[in-house]
Amino acid sequence: MTTIQTFIHRRGFRRAASLILFALVLASIGLIRAAEQTSPPPFYPDKLDLMHWLDDEGRRHPVTTLKDWQKRREHILRNFELATGPLPGAERKVPLDVRVTEVVQLEKYERRKLTFATEHNDRVNAYLLIPKKIKGRVPAVLCLHQTTDIGSREPVGLGGSTDLHYAAELAERGYVTLVPDYPYLGENHYDPYKNGYVSCTMKGIWNHMRAIDLLQSLPEVDGQRIGAIGHSLGGHNSLFVAAYDDRMKCVVSCCGYGSNEEYFKQHKFTGGEGVRYYPRIKELIGGDAKKMPFDLIEIAATLAPRPFLTVAPLRDSNSPVPGLPDAPGPLTPLSELHNAPHRPVLAFPDAEHTFPVASREKAYAWFDRWLKANQGRPTGTAGSSYGKRLPLAASGKTPYLIVIGTNPTPEEQTASEWLAATLEQVTGAKFPIQKQDAKDLPATIIRIAADPKLKSEEWRIRTVGETLLLEGGWPRGTIYAVCEFLETHVGVDRLDPFTEVVPRKPTLTIPALDRRGQPAFGYRSV
Repeated sequence: MTTIQTFIHRRGFRRAASLILFALVLASIGLIRAAEQTSPPPFYPDKLDLMHWLDDEGRRHPVTTLKDWQKRREHILRNFELATGPLPGAERKVPLDVRVTEVVQLEKYERRKLTFATEHNDRVNAYLLIPKKIKGRVPAVLCLHQTTDIGSREPVGLGGSTDLHYAAELAERGYVTLVPDYPYLGENHYDPYKNGYVSCTMKGIWNHMRAIDLLQSLPEVDGQRIGAIGHSLGGHNSLFVAAYDDRMKCVVSCCGYGSNEEYFKQHKFTGGEGVRYYPRIKELIGGDAKKMPFDLIEIAATLAPRPFLTVAPLRDSNSPVPGLPDAPGPLTPLSELHNAPHRPVLAFPDAEHTFPVASREKAYAWFDRWLKANQGRPTGTAGSSYGKRLPLAASGKTPYLIVIGTNPTPEEQTASEWLAATLEQVTGAKFPIQKQDAKDLPATIIRIAADPKLKSEEWRIRTVGETLLLEGGWPRGTIYAVCEFLETHVGVDRLDPFTEVVPRKPTLTIPALDRRGQPAFGYRSV
């Protein structure tokens, strides 16, 4: 008897027939799913129109819901993987087995050199910087280096350009930072192509996801507040890891991407097929930009709705700026779709292929805004005013006055006028400016005042009862206090000294506050 005849004989015809039919159905479903996984994703001729998705027949459908966007996002990553290969599965994970090989004590942080396991036959070299005098768990930033022979040594300040020592500078500001070596650079001699990868890019993504695992394992790190920053190669890689790992909450990319069209004009695409990227792209497109399965601006779009800052120097010959000034156009609707309180922000310093001081200041302030949002606030006690929220405006109306002294400095006058104008744009309510001394003031005021106890340029934002105090040290501390308040607590994005993106909030409330800080650099601009 055959196997099936034996089965029928033992089980009975009807039951056996139903079980066989069920098995056939399961097999067909498996085949369908396998076909779905192996069938190529739809090709998008207009990649920068992010607000549509294509079905299997190539028909366009508008992106009007988050479910629609998830379809387009999946297509973006699947098209990306045509060049990079798929993300490895969890079976590649092994224990991190962190081994520290060197510890150096510096003034503001401890620098550890270490290796960690990313998969069964690979250990990655990295530097870990841990700030001193921290209390509790603090935010962390994964710092990714550019194409340089010294790899991770540059961001930690052990060589290379001082404009690219961002891991050391962030550690001095209180962030735990981790800098792994990328394959073929620094001390990383792993060959992805001999170990089953079709691109160095995907191996980098895997390594960087394991680096996030390492950060989350540290007792000093708040695993829910992790960001990424990178320049050039590191700028690409900060996008790539965030596209695949939503544990990355905030991203800064410098000289990291541009549109396909502009990149081809500049380079005839001599970078993407290099050994450190995705050489398969050469056979996929044959030198024809129109055949590119993805655009890096699409990859940037997959980060939505997370806060994302792009630094694009105007004279960068590597990632051409002409492909970027219009990039917020396609990205902005995604922030609106997600109802995010922010928009993608681009900064255009007048520089070449580097990360200028003022732009780094903006990047660090960006991390402060999104990763340190809950730090520096008082816990208060039961029944105290610390537990209250201040309703600065409701339905386009406000009971608040902006109060400055009877003889304000030019900086205080400027700060008050800027605050009043911006709050009116945000809420629709008029906030009158009143010159008055400290006595006999109503409770519902926003007081802008110099504080001689504060250091030069230092600012302080605090609430006392129903009063909001924006205080500053000489000479421009009050301007910095207003700037910090508008960016962090109102949601205003300052793109450059002359351009702001202002949200619309007819009703505006703020939590109890007591924060202070000081600009990292003496000049704030991009």
